[in-house]
Amino acid sequence: MMAINFFKHRNWIIGSILAVVLIIVTIAIASSIITKQQVQARKEAMIQSSQLKESIKKKKQAKIDATEKELSHSAVDVVTDMIQNDWDLDAECDSVTLTSSYGGNQYGGYADVSDDDGDHTTVDVTVTDVKYNDRISVEIDGDGHDQLNNTFNTYDDDDYY
Repeated sequence: MMAINFFKHRNWIIGSILAVVLIIVTIAIASSIITKQQVQARKEAMIQSSQLKESIKKKKQAKIDATEKELSHSAVDVVTDMIQNDWDLDAECDSVTLTSSYGGNQYGGYADVSDDDGDHTTVDVTVTDVKYNDRISVEIDGDGHDQLNNTFNTYDDDDYY
C-alpha cells in the first residue's frame, strides 16, 4: 500500500509542478503581449501628438502668412500716400514685400516704387500693424527719402516740362 500512496503523491507533485510551470509560462506570455500593446499605444500616441503639433504649426504659419499678405497689400496705399502727399513726388508704390518680422506687430521689408517715366527704385520699409484701430503705419527706413527725391520728380518739376 505504501507503493500506491507514493505514486499518488508523486503524481500530485508532478501535477503541481506542471501547473506552476504552466501558470508561469501563461503569465510570461500575457506580460509580453501587454508590454507590446503598451509600446504600440505609446508609439501611436507620439505619432498623434506629433501630427497635432504639426497641424497647429501649419495653422499658425498660415495665419502669419495671411496677416503679412494683408499688411503688404495695405502698405502699398500708405506708401503711395506718403510719397505723393507728404513728399510731393510724382511716383507711386507698386508693391510692398515683407521679408522679416521684428517681433510683435512690426515687420521689415521693401517697397517697389515707380513713375510714369519708367524710373524705378526700391526702398526699405518698416510696417507696423496698429491693432487697436485696425490701421498700419509705414516708415521708410534709412536714406529712403533721399533716394526717392533723387529718383523721382516733384509735382512742381512736372510743370517745367
